[in-house]
Amino acid sequence: MLTKIIYKNFRSNLKNYILFFLSNIVASMELFVFRGLKEIVLQIVKDTETAFLFRIDFTMALGMISVITIMLMAYAMIYYLKSRIRDYGLFIMMGMHKRMVFSLMLIEYALGWVFSSILGLILGTGILYGIQFLLHKIAPLYFVRIVTANLNIYVYSIKLYMSF
Repeated sequence: MLTKIIYKNFRSNLKNYILFFLSNIVASMELFVFRGLKEIVLQIVKDTETAFLFRIDFTMALGMISVITIMLMAYAMIYYLKSRIRDYGLFIMMGMHKRMVFSLMLIEYALGWVFSSILGLILGTGILYGIQFLLHKIAPLYFVRIVTANLNIYVYSIKLYMSF
Protein backbone atom coordinates (compact mmCIF):
# COMPACT_ATOMS: atom_id res chain seq x y z
CA MET A 1 0.00 0.00 0.00
CA LEU A 2 2.71 2.44 1.01
CA THR A 3 4.83 1.61 -2.03
CA LYS A 4 1.86 2.28 -4.33
CA ILE A 5 1.36 5.70 -2.75
CA ILE A 6 5.06 6.52 -3.07
CA TYR A 7 5.11 5.39 -6.71
CA LYS A 8 2.01 7.45 -7.60
CA ASN A 9 3.40 10.48 -5.80
CA PHE A 10 6.63 10.09 -7.71
CA ARG A 11 4.85 9.96 -11.06
CA SER A 12 2.59 12.91 -10.30
CA ASN A 13 5.40 15.14 -8.96
CA LEU A 14 8.15 14.15 -11.35
CA LYS A 15 9.38 17.73 -11.91
CA ASN A 16 9.82 18.34 -8.18
CA TYR A 17 11.62 15.04 -7.71
CA ILE A 18 13.96 15.75 -10.62
CA LEU A 19 14.88 19.13 -9.11
CA PHE A 20 15.41 17.51 -5.72
CA PHE A 21 17.49 14.65 -7.14
CA LEU A 22 19.60 16.89 -9.39
CA SER A 23 20.45 19.30 -6.59
CA ASN A 24 21.49 16.43 -4.32
CA ILE A 25 23.49 14.80 -7.11
CA VAL A 26 25.33 18.03 -7.86
CA ALA A 27 25.98 18.63 -4.16
CA SER A 28 27.39 15.16 -3.63
CA MET A 29 29.41 15.33 -6.82
CA GLU A 30 31.04 18.69 -6.14
CA LEU A 31 31.99 17.76 -2.58
CA PHE A 32 33.60 14.55 -3.81
CA VAL A 33 35.47 16.18 -6.71
CA PHE A 34 36.96 19.00 -4.64
CA ARG A 35 37.98 16.69 -1.82
CA GLY A 36 39.47 14.27 -4.34
CA LEU A 37 41.41 17.02 -6.10
CA LYS A 38 42.77 18.21 -2.78
CA GLU A 39 44.03 14.73 -1.87
CA ILE A 40 45.46 14.03 -5.32
CA VAL A 41 47.28 17.36 -5.66
CA LEU A 42 48.71 17.05 -2.16
CA GLN A 43 50.01 13.55 -3.03
CA ILE A 44 51.77 14.90 -6.10
CA VAL A 45 53.30 18.07 -4.62
CA LYS A 46 56.52 17.29 -2.77
CA ASP A 47 57.57 20.83 -1.76
CA THR A 48 56.33 21.56 1.79
CA GLU A 49 55.67 25.27 1.21
CA THR A 50 53.72 24.65 -1.98
CA ALA A 51 51.81 21.83 -0.32
CA PHE A 52 50.92 24.13 2.59
CA LEU A 53 49.66 26.82 0.20
CA PHE A 54 47.65 24.26 -1.78
CA ARG A 55 46.17 22.91 1.45
CA ILE A 56 45.04 26.43 2.44
CA ASP A 57 43.62 27.12 -1.03
CA PHE A 58 41.74 23.84 -1.19
CA THR A 59 40.41 24.28 2.35
CA MET A 60 39.04 27.72 1.47
CA ALA A 61 37.57 26.40 -1.78
CA LEU A 62 36.01 23.43 0.03
CA GLY A 63 34.49 25.85 2.55
CA MET A 64 32.97 27.96 -0.22
CA ILE A 65 31.73 24.86 -2.04
CA SER A 66 30.18 23.64 1.22
CA VAL A 67 28.29 26.92 1.64
CA ILE A 68 27.04 26.74 -1.95
CA THR A 69 26.08 23.09 -1.41
CA ILE A 70 24.14 23.93 1.75
CA MET A 71 22.26 26.69 -0.08
CA LEU A 72 21.51 24.41 -3.03
CA MET A 73 20.26 21.59 -0.84
CA ALA A 74 18.21 23.95 1.36
CA TYR A 75 16.54 25.48 -1.69
CA ALA A 76 15.72 22.07 -3.13
CA MET A 77 14.38 20.81 0.19
CA ILE A 78 12.21 23.90 0.76
CA TYR A 79 10.86 23.75 -2.78
CA TYR A 80 10.23 20.03 -2.43
CA LEU A 81 8.40 20.39 0.88
CA LYS A 82 6.31 23.34 -0.36
CA SER A 83 5.15 21.35 -3.32
CA ARG A 84 4.49 18.22 -1.28
CA ILE A 85 2.77 19.80 1.74
CA ARG A 86 -0.54 19.92 -0.11
CA ASP A 87 -0.38 16.20 -0.86
CA TYR A 88 0.53 15.32 2.71
CA GLY A 89 -2.32 17.47 4.02
CA LEU A 90 -4.67 15.70 1.65
CA PHE A 91 -3.52 12.32 2.98
CA ILE A 92 -4.26 13.45 6.53
CA MET A 93 -7.69 14.76 5.50
CA MET A 94 -8.47 11.42 3.86
CA GLY A 95 -7.84 9.66 7.16
CA MET A 96 -4.20 8.60 7.02
CA HIS A 97 -2.54 8.72 10.43
CA LYS A 98 0.05 11.42 11.01
CA ARG A 99 2.61 8.79 11.89
CA MET A 100 2.03 7.09 8.53
CA VAL A 101 2.36 10.43 6.70
CA PHE A 102 5.57 11.15 8.58
CA SER A 103 6.97 7.73 7.69
CA LEU A 104 5.95 8.31 4.07
CA MET A 105 7.85 11.62 4.03
CA LEU A 106 10.85 10.03 5.68
CA ILE A 107 10.95 7.11 3.26
CA GLU A 108 10.61 9.37 0.21
CA TYR A 109 13.35 11.71 1.41
CA ALA A 110 15.70 8.91 2.51
CA LEU A 111 15.35 6.99 -0.75
CA GLY A 112 15.92 10.16 -2.76
CA TRP A 113 18.93 11.07 -0.68
CA VAL A 114 20.53 7.62 -0.90
CA PHE A 115 20.05 7.22 -4.66
CA SER A 116 21.14 10.75 -5.49
CA SER A 117 24.22 10.55 -3.26
CA ILE A 118 25.28 7.23 -4.83
CA LEU A 119 24.78 8.62 -8.31
CA GLY A 120 26.63 11.81 -7.32
CA LEU A 121 29.60 9.79 -6.09
CA ILE A 122 29.66 7.73 -9.29
CA LEU A 123 29.51 10.84 -11.48
CA GLY A 124 32.03 12.59 -9.22
CA THR A 125 34.44 9.71 -9.69
CA GLY A 126 34.11 10.05 -13.45
CA ILE A 127 34.64 13.80 -13.31
CA LEU A 128 37.66 13.37 -11.04
CA TYR A 129 39.24 10.95 -13.52
CA GLY A 130 38.40 13.35 -16.37
CA ILE A 131 40.05 16.26 -14.59
CA GLN A 132 43.14 14.16 -13.91
CA PHE A 133 43.25 13.14 -17.56
CA LEU A 134 43.09 16.80 -18.63
CA LEU A 135 45.77 17.78 -16.11
CA HIS A 136 47.94 14.94 -17.39
CA LYS A 137 47.54 16.25 -20.96
CA ILE A 138 48.32 19.84 -19.89
CA ALA A 139 51.23 19.15 -17.52
CA PRO A 140 52.56 15.60 -18.03
CA LEU A 141 55.67 16.28 -15.92
CA TYR A 142 53.67 16.92 -12.75
CA PHE A 143 50.74 14.59 -13.36
CA VAL A 144 52.62 11.50 -14.46
CA ARG A 145 49.86 9.03 -13.64
CA ILE A 146 46.17 9.08 -12.95
CA VAL A 147 45.52 8.30 -9.29
CA THR A 148 42.46 6.40 -8.12
CA ALA A 149 40.32 7.93 -5.43
CA ASN A 150 41.00 6.58 -1.96
CA LEU A 151 38.31 5.09 0.22
CA ASN A 152 39.18 7.99 2.52
CA ILE A 153 37.76 10.47 -0.01
CA TYR A 154 34.51 8.53 -0.34
CA VAL A 155 34.07 8.30 3.43
CA TYR A 156 34.84 11.99 3.93
CA SER A 157 32.41 12.99 1.17
CA ILE A 158 29.64 10.84 2.58
CA LYS A 159 30.20 12.15 6.10
CA LEU A 160 30.22 15.75 4.91
CA TYR A 161 27.16 15.18 2.75
CA MET A 162 25.31 13.49 5.63
CA SER A 163 26.00 16.46 7.88
CA PHE A 164 23.89 18.65 5.61
